Amino acid sequence: MSDLGLYAGLSEALRRWADLIDDVLSGLKQGAVLPGRRSFEELKQLIADIARNDYAAVDFSDQRVANILALELGKQLDWGELAEQLNNPERCAQATRVLEFIAQRLAAEHASVVARMRWGRP
Repeated sequence: MSDLGLYAGLSEALRRWADLIDDVLSGLKQGAVLPGRRSFEELKQLIADIARNDYAAVDFSDQRVANILALELGKQLDWGELAEQLNNPERCAQATRVLEFIAQRLAAEHASVVARMRWGRP
């Protein structure tokens, strides 16, 4: 596979995560009831699977994004704690700060990947 193909796949995965997180953040900030909402349930399950290291349930693209975020955010990111916050309606609002950090890192990483695709730089 060419570098362009690798970057295109990563760009798509980053965008999917960003869309999920943006939708969940929007709901959290509006005070909307999130349990049952498709994007919330999908993100909650994805983070729970990553927290449990259930790589049979998490596809390779999502593993790559999770690893990039873990490297970028370090100790600021605790998948298990985030999964607990999203599973508990009283603690969902606490997840907002972490999700905002993740959204910022996703945006920066996506911009970097697009630049690599455009200019062919590693």
